[in-house]
Parts: sequence; structure tokens; C-alpha cells
Amino acid sequence: MSAALAPVESPLLYPAAPITLVEAVRSEQAGTWTGKPLRGFNWWFLDSVLLIVLYFVFGITAFLLVGGTESPVGWGIIFVQIAPWLAFIGWPALLTKVQGNGIRIDLGLRWSWRDIAWGLLYGVAALFAASIVGYITQLVQGEFNSSAGEVGESLKAEPAVLIAFVICVVIGAPIAEEIAFRGMIFSSLAKFKMWPILTVIMSAAVFALFHGEPVRFPLLFALGIVLGLARWHTGSVTTAIVAHMVNNAVGGIGLLLLLSS
Repeated sequence: MSAALAPVESPLLYPAAPITLVEAVRSEQAGTWTGKPLRGFNWWFLDSVLLIVLYFVFGITAFLLVGGTESPVGWGIIFVQIAPWLAFIGWPALLTKVQGNGIRIDLGLRWSWRDIAWGLLYGVAALFAASIVGYITQLVQGEFNSSAGEVGESLKAEPAVLIAFVICVVIGAPIAEEIAFRGMIFSSLAKFKMWPILTVIMSAAVFALFHGEPVRFPLLFALGIVLGLARWHTGSVTTAIVAHMVNNAVGGIGLLLLLSS
């Protein structure tokens, strides 16, 4: 094994640390690091709990601004969808900036064709897992729909809004949710130095519970497992983002087909 690929030992690292942090530590140890001295970041699971709380604070605030006590309609739905992402993206970005080395290094958010290629493969695996679990759930529970599917149905008469909603589902949601769940929450759990597979399972459970759809919990948990494995395997949140996009793209296409119905 070459020196460049030698195992890295550092108090800054932990089981399933992102590949960007591992590479930065390796570079610093080799004396080739040109950035600021690397720091151990100090957020823990309670900061992840605050992340979820902030999401709902932003969401409820947006809901009140748009509809008050009535359900939002039209472009108001898009606003309520996007507003909470300020928490899912903004809080990890702020925390890693203030207490760590930035969102790219500390959460594994990078541009890499390797990560994208693996993301496509894991996306297919996610679709396969979700299809199997969804089929079993349907046999037990009967026909069911997702909250996104129900919103899409309500927007059939507003093509522009429906298209914007599909973009949110296929592109926006995977970016925001993966930075939150396979980024900050995954890392905060992994810092307890637990087995990586346990981190994958726990982050998947939080992900599934967060969506608040009891019937779809098994499906969402299975999806979370695949996305967590993608993050663990490659050390990159980018891989999980791409896989999540692939998974959501099928539902997004289904929503667009509503325009022709």
C-alpha cells in the first residue's frame, strides 16, 4: 500500500468519518495541507435534535405566513415546501463553519464523478428496496399514497406549480434532506464511535420517523438504510444525494404524468 493510501489515525477522525475529512487529515499529516489548521468539531446529537426543531419552526412559520389556519394552495405550497430547507441546509452550514472545517470537509459534500456514479447505482438499489417493501406494505395495509403524491393530485389544475413541486421533490428535497440526515445527523451519531452499521440503522430510523407517515415507515426506513450505506461506503453525502434523486425521480415522473390525465 502506498503512503498516500495508508490508514490515517487522528483524534479528528471517527468511525465512518467522511472521505473529505480523511483526505484533509492525511494531507495535513503529509505537510501538503494549504488551508486553515483542521479542527475537531464539537456538535453532537442534541444539535441534530435542534436541526429538526428548526425545520418545523421554519415550516410552521411559512404555513402561517401563507395560509394562517387554512391549508396553503398554489404557489403557497411551494413556499411552505422550501422554507424549512433553510434549516436543513443553513444550520449544518453555520455549525460546521463556526465549530469545524466547513460543510464540504465535515459532512462529505463534494463534487466527484466517483460519488455520482456510485449514487446512480445506489439509487437503483433504493428503488429496488423501496419497491419490495412497498409491495409487502400494500399487501398488508392495502393501497396507500405518499404525502407528496397527495399534494401532486391537488395541483393537477396548475401545471406550472406542479412542475415546480416536482423539481422540489426530485432535486430540492434530496439535497436538503441528505445534508441533514446523512450529513449532520449521521455524523453526530457516528461521533459516538458506534459501529458504522448501527449509525446507518439509527439515522434511517430518524429519517423514517421524521416524515410522519406511519404506513410508509417501513418503505422510508428501507430507503434510509440504502442511503446510509451509500454514505458509509463512499464517505460522501453527494452519493446519498444522487441516490435520493434517482429514487424520487420515479415518483416525480409519476406526478408529471398527472398533467396528461
